[in-house]
Amino acid sequence: PKIIVALGKPAAIALHVPGASKKLEKIRGKFFEVTLHDKKYRVLVTYHPSRVIREKMKPYKVWYDDLCNALLA
Repeated sequence: PKIIVALGKPAAIALHVPGASKKLEKIRGKFFEVTLHDKKYRVLVTYHPSRVIREKMKPYKVWYDDLCNALLA
């Protein structure tokens, strides 16, 4: 894959995203480069769908904003 989307903090930690132990708000919407099985991948960190629903966020806005911010950075 060209991009891996980590949905939530546990996914970010499992993918060894730098800074994943920090609050999700500090790392969401940014691309990180990680190495898995000797290959480099770009990982975008964002909220897990259950958190978006639980906190009554607007899914389209949250994920669209994260992707746009990451691509423009």
